Amino acid sequence: MNFEQYTLVGSTVRSYLSWLKDTGKVAAEFQDNNIVSWNMFGSRLKFT
Repeated sequence: MNFEQYTLVGSTVRSYLSWLKDTGKVAAEFQDNNIVSWNMFGSRLKFT
């Protein structure tokens, strides 16, 4: 993968995650700069 492809993929993933957050389909909770829970499409993952 060249630099342009890497940049495009990263931008696309960030845009998709932003859209998921803005539409309420995904949410995350952070404490001390660490993710502690991840909610996506009604399923919750909890990290300890």
